[in-house]
Amino acid sequence: MKTPLTHLHFITKLLVVCFAIAVTLVCAVTAEARVTRIVIEQRQSPAYEGRSFGAVGQYEILVGKAYGELDPKDSHNTIITDLQFAPRNTRGMVEYAATFTLFKPLDLAKANGVLLYAVPNRGNRITTTAFGVAGESGEEFFLKRGYVILHSGWQGDLPPRPECAPHWHPRLRAFLPRIRLTLLIGSYAQAYYLGARRKKTLAETVRARDEYLPEFFPLPHPSPRNRLWMKKNAWFEREVLPQLRRRFKAPRVI
Repeated sequence: MKTPLTHLHFITKLLVVCFAIAVTLVCAVTAEARVTRIVIEQRQSPAYEGRSFGAVGQYEILVGKAYGELDPKDSHNTIITDLQFAPRNTRGMVEYAATFTLFKPLDLAKANGVLLYAVPNRGNRITTTAFGVAGESGEEFFLKRGYVILHSGWQGDLPPRPECAPHWHPRLRAFLPRIRLTLLIGSYAQAYYLGARRKKTLAETVRARDEYLPEFFPLPHPSPRNRLWMKKNAWFEREVLPQLRRRFKAPRVI
C-alpha cells in the first residue's frame, strides 16, 4: 500500500505521461512542450457516490492545472499563432497553463493501460455518450473496462491575461485611426474600456448602451453557455439586435 506522498508522486508522473501523450496525439510532429508542474486542486475520491464499475471498482476524479513551457525558436512550434510575441521567462521559454480533469480507477493496478484523451470542442467537454452500447452508457462502457479519461481545458476560455489588453490594444488601434464604433463583447472587454462607467451587471451595461454611443456598443458574449442569459433577457433580441443591425445596414464607404 502506497503512502500518501508516494501516491501523489505516482499521480504526478501519470499526469505528466497523460499530457505528453495528449501533445503527441494533437501534434502531427514531435515538438517539446515540457510539463514543469502539476497542481491538483480538487480530488473527489471515491467519485460517483462510491459506485463500483465491475471488476475495476471505484473511480476518483482529479481536477487541477498543468504548467509547462515551450521553445518559441523551435520550428515545430511556429504553428502557434503569435507565439513569437509571447512573454518569455529567464530561460527564453514561453510558459503556458491548462486546466484538466482526470478520471482514473481508485486502484491504478486495475486500469487497462489505455488513456482516452478528450480534446475540448469550443471549450466544451467532449461527451462519451456516443460510445454507449446496449445496457451501458458511454461513460459506463469506459469505466467498467478500466480506461483513464483525461479532459484538458482550453486556454482561450480562461480569463484574459491582465497585461495583454494594455500591451496590444493601443498598438492595434493606432493603426486604425478611423474607428467609428467598438463592440465590447463580454464583461472583460467592457471592464477594460468602460471602467467605472460600467454598470453592476452585464445586463445593466447592455441596457444602458446608449450612454456609451457613439464610441462603444456593449454586448453579451455569443457563447452557447449564455443561452440562459438570453432566455432571461428576452429584451436583448427584441431591442438591442435591431438597433445593432441598423448601425451596420448601410455602412459608409470611406
